[in-house]
Amino acid sequence: MFVETNRVLTDIEIGFNKADAIPIVGVFSSALRIAAGKVQFTAGVCITFTGLIGSISGNNNYAWRSVVQLGCDQMIHGCLNVIRGVGTLLLASTGLNFLLLAQAFRPEGFAPVVQYGRSYQVAARV
Repeated sequence: MFVETNRVLTDIEIGFNKADAIPIVGVFSSALRIAAGKVQFTAGVCITFTGLIGSISGNNNYAWRSVVQLGCDQMIHGCLNVIRGVGTLLLASTGLNFLLLAQAFRPEGFAPVVQYGRSYQVAARV
């Protein structure tokens, strides 16, 4: 479940990253990214709270810990999306968001720098 969620969120973020680099479109996509980041942060808070309640109940503590990790990951990504959205909005409002096209020359292209689900892969190995 978490792997599929992370894949979908990564695909959405790649779409935002591409749209942010297009003049005029970047203004709208960055405003949408800010709103999505707020929703993502709020969902992360709810998921974390649910995981903490489940962890306190004592049933399958490892599973609840992964739910808490998912929630924390979403809160962090939500904050980063709001910050990126504000930065892109400032660039787009001055017409300089085409500078974001430089991302296309990175080996990962427009993929997010902070990857979804990396904390789960590390935790699974421990």
